[in-house]
Amino acid sequence: MKVLGVLGGMGPEATVAFLTKVVEKTPARKDQDHIHIVMDMDPSVPDRTEAILSGRRDEVVEVLCRMARRLVELGAEVLAIPCNTAHAFLEDLRREVPVRVLDVVEEVVRAVRTLPEVGRVGLLATTGTVRIGLYRKAFLRVGMEALEPSPSHQEALMWAIRAVKAGRHEEALGPLEEAAEELKDAGAEALVVGCTELSLLLSRWEPPLPCVDSLDVLAEASVREVFGSR
Repeated sequence: MKVLGVLGGMGPEATVAFLTKVVEKTPARKDQDHIHIVMDMDPSVPDRTEAILSGRRDEVVEVLCRMARRLVELGAEVLAIPCNTAHAFLEDLRREVPVRVLDVVEEVVRAVRTLPEVGRVGLLATTGTVRIGLYRKAFLRVGMEALEPSPSHQEALMWAIRAVKAGRHEEALGPLEEAAEELKDAGAEALVVGCTELSLLLSRWEPPLPCVDSLDVLAEASVREVFGSR
């Protein structure tokens, strides 16, 4: 069994939810069956969307790489990042450390492809994730289309994400629901919750379409990787 390293704090509540999912998905009967996890919960990582939109990537890369190196020094043999937007810097991390860094986008695309008769996917994510085309490019490579919210709904969705970070979950539900309905009306056949803050709302929201949650998918992939099954 490999040691799992978690680059956390983006945001903290989503990181805790990720750890809970990893524990729930681990096939354990006693303490000793669970995964050895080392975590760096560092909320000082600069805003990932702001870095993408401004082009000022260096500070984010520096902090993420420092976290990754620290986790490897602590014994991590595979790394997971429960933040979709941070995957814009994935290749920088992979060049920095000699261990596998899971790609949540790749894992989500794999999960969506198991859904029957889905060719168009509605994306609920940060503006940074949308702007850099993380999911759009990944789905295009497998012959699928990623639909994104209109600018007004994307702006409202970012407001909702910030509300979740501030602990105001109920206030975030309206913008999420409206963006999801817009994507459904545009022809989406499934939804991807491509922001781990939005994942925190799924316990109190019924999506209008089949839904793939990036936080859940990453937890599943982490357990699979740690136990060595592909």
